[in-house]
Amino acid sequence: MNKHDIEIITRGYIDAASWLAINADTLESEGGCEGVAMTKKSEREAFCDCRDFINHAIDLEIDCSDLATEQTGHDFWLSRNGHGAGFFDGDYKEGDALQRAARSFGSVDCVWNPRSEMLSFRDC
Repeated sequence: MNKHDIEIITRGYIDAASWLAINADTLESEGGCEGVAMTKKSEREAFCDCRDFINHAIDLEIDCSDLATEQTGHDFWLSRNGHGAGFFDGDYKEGDALQRAARSFGSVDCVWNPRSEMLSFRDC
């Protein structure tokens, strides 16, 4: 996978995290998560986590040839955080193996800071 592929996966990851954080904090916005900013540090962390996840899956000899999608990032967020959905219930050749790989990354929270009006990640 190249940098562009990881950026696509990262978009889905951030979208899922943002959507859940905003809904969890009951911050209502007419456009959903659109226009809600995330700290640059958290954007970099998301990219690195997605890159590291794909590299880990490759190391585990999981077929990653069709994972360069936003849905992969979305399912990585859901799976790593134990949301009851994710790789195991998706249309993946090796969904259970991807689920286990994602869970090995541990949970991360995405939180809304009302003062800065930005989202950021924090370890659980």
